[in-house]
Amino acid sequence: MNEQNKKPRELLLYYTPIYNVVIQNWLFSLIERTLITLFASYQKNGCELSREIIKRHCECGPYHLERAVKRLEFMGIIEVQRGGKRSYNPPRRDTNRYFFLSDPYGWRVTKELQDRIAEETAQLGKTPRTFTHKGYIDKKSLDYAFGKSVPTYAHGKKGRRKQNQVALPSAEEPAEVQGPTNDDQKWINKSQKIVTDDVRFTYVAREYYRYVDDMKTASDFSDHGFSKHQLTYFERLYAVFMDRKRRPRGEDDVLVFNKISDWLNDKRSNLEISNELGHGEISFSVESRRERRLIS
Repeated sequence: MNEQNKKPRELLLYYTPIYNVVIQNWLFSLIERTLITLFASYQKNGCELSREIIKRHCECGPYHLERAVKRLEFMGIIEVQRGGKRSYNPPRRDTNRYFFLSDPYGWRVTKELQDRIAEETAQLGKTPRTFTHKGYIDKKSLDYAFGKSVPTYAHGKKGRRKQNQVALPSAEEPAEVQGPTNDDQKWINKSQKIVTDDVRFTYVAREYYRYVDDMKTASDFSDHGFSKHQLTYFERLYAVFMDRKRRPRGEDDVLVFNKISDWLNDKRSNLEISNELGHGEISFSVESRRERRLIS
């Protein structure tokens, strides 16, 4: 056929281009690939679908959906803007808005994936840029760092099955009274620590913003997958944080709240706020002020 007689391909529907490194790389789970594609399809407006609808898209339960969202957020591939409070009775929150962050040079991924990104950039005739984050050695290293930031979702499906596994007594052996598992004991210890009188508010606030999304999941879904000891901790953590918010115990509490307010205005995620409280300048500032008061 003559080149001049060729008709341009007609675009009949909207479509979403997705990077090959997302589709082909084993670093991402099937749920994570589905979320990336779904969020990217809404482009700059962001995806405002409810959790129930997103669960149907991914064909998964709330635990695995929340883990995938947390992991993509940790890797800097998506951004989550938490919904604001509504003045309804009972009070509710608007749905979250999810954005796909399309610049791969800002992602926190493995060195192998960074190399492929740079290689494809060069193949397209462009100069590869400097990555914002140093690449992890492998997937295991990335998952270890993710688990340290979000311990509840550290092990994923395999760890959750192991955590929830209960041994049934056989007909030949009498049932033994079992004490708490290591994981149960961890949550029991955390529940005891959070209600002590001398607990520092930087610790309370860090824990609150680390688990606030888990608390919402536990509140919204009956099949949340959290143990009774985790739920007890969530209840106590929420009560202590709200009590200190209503009645600050001193200038340290006010300093922390003012800093949190600044981060929220800057659209920081809950995970970013928790990390800042854990090893940011604010912890050093509060501790230094405490030491100065003791010396004087």
